[in-house]
Amino acid sequence: MIAAATASPWTHCGIIIRKPDGLYVLEASKTVKLTKWEEWKNRGRGKYAARKRYYNDDVRIDYEKFLGQPYDLEFKFDNGKMYCSELVYIIYKEQFGVELCKPRHVSDYHLYGLDDVMKSRNIDSGQLVVAPSDLYESDKLW
Repeated sequence: MIAAATASPWTHCGIIIRKPDGLYVLEASKTVKLTKWEEWKNRGRGKYAARKRYYNDDVRIDYEKFLGQPYDLEFKFDNGKMYCSELVYIIYKEQFGVELCKPRHVSDYHLYGLDDVMKSRNIDSGQLVVAPSDLYESDKLW
């Protein structure tokens, strides 16, 4: 659904967290959780992933409060649930005052053939969202 709507190969995202025992990705999947980097990367098509950095790559992400939150199939902000790009967007906005990209209306994406999915997930074409491709294309990440 994300690939079709955004016409982009970037359909999932997270934040890399360095821990003493290795690299992890903070992601919203079934819940918000930490996944080992290699496991996360290997789930991608062709086991491929891209990494981008915020201008200051020595930041401390306070992520614990997000752990365990359920995945947001409705792609709505401020409902106690998180989808992957919302998690990244919210963390940078709340913790660093940085808006990585502007949220867009669902109707700004390619919705042809997605009516049934949108209806079943209670997604309104007027609601604001942030897609993984929006973050990938951000001029605030390199």
